[in-house]
Amino acid sequence: NFSVNSRGKFLDWEIFNWPSKNTKFPLSFFAIRTENKELEKPISKILESRMVPPYTSSHGYLQAELVNLPRMEDSELICEYPFARVNFKDSELPVKVSMEAYTPFIPLNTDDSSIPCAIIRYTVKNIADCPTKVSLVGTLPNASGFEGYDVIEYLKLADSVKNEYREFDDVKGLYYSPEHLKEDHLRYGNMAILTSGSNVTYKTQWFDGEWVDGIQDFWDDFTSDGLLEKETGCEFAQFHNFSFLKRREKIGSIGAWEELQPGEERTFEFVITWYFPNRVKAWIEFDEDYEKFQRGEYGTVRNYYATKFTDAWDVAKYVYHNKERLESDSRKFADAMFHKTTLPYYVIDALTANITNLRSNLCFRLEDGTFA
Repeated sequence: NFSVNSRGKFLDWEIFNWPSKNTKFPLSFFAIRTENKELEKPISKILESRMVPPYTSSHGYLQAELVNLPRMEDSELICEYPFARVNFKDSELPVKVSMEAYTPFIPLNTDDSSIPCAIIRYTVKNIADCPTKVSLVGTLPNASGFEGYDVIEYLKLADSVKNEYREFDDVKGLYYSPEHLKEDHLRYGNMAILTSGSNVTYKTQWFDGEWVDGIQDFWDDFTSDGLLEKETGCEFAQFHNFSFLKRREKIGSIGAWEELQPGEERTFEFVITWYFPNRVKAWIEFDEDYEKFQRGEYGTVRNYYATKFTDAWDVAKYVYHNKERLESDSRKFADAMFHKTTLPYYVIDALTANITNLRSNLCFRLEDGTFA
């Protein structure tokens, strides 16, 4: 799974079959752009509240942390597991924004409580006295073949990767995969980020230039009109032919736009899915014993979810085709735990805070269904 903090930032991407708190996805964020006749100019912000002390980095912020881009003034996190809600506060935007994120959690339904997915919704209300055009996009790197980080904390990958635009029903999405890894490779996997609606905009792959060229190109593109160019050329990679570029993550963005009347409220929904089926068939200290694994001393075993789905796109289809039921049953649990109980608040807090251990890499299911 992965987590959300009180600033509205997604972090702790523990989706690679190993306990890995602090696993970061550089350049993963959601952003909003607003425009109406009352504003002097359109306002765009990353949907996270401002960074706060303590500042512990030894050498300042890295490029991928996007510290120079505008953020919301403040935020508040409310948890009713499995639902996390973040209410944003900002005096500049002509809209009010909140976010809700969850992964389906249905006691007595183990399979639907084990889906490798997250459902994220941003609710936007127009508080201006005139129509407001709102664009909201999600950005995610392709982490297929994840092996760790380079010196500036960009992703190191086991293979070159590719981003594809796909559709099914009224759903549009970006599908991320490795180019050459075989399905039995330990690092094999794929991901997807999807949204639905008639006014979808996307950029399959960011511009792959030097330093912050990709960031600058995306931000200029998004803030100019709230729409994204589908493709951006990659002259730098073609000209230099550096081998490290072939294994660098590719960034994609997808979102939607709507025009909201005064007082009108709309929800922008996103689904993120992943499929990393293979884990080491041993109890090992991963860094120290990885060389032994590469020499063939350990084998691999698949996750249980690999028997239910073929890839992250297959996961997404299941989630969308069953979303109402998955949400309804998850809310029944949250309502029973938080609103329809006589238990004192400190018992509820103790119980629900520790449920998250079940959803972490402390627990997993093997392909034959064995729970470990």
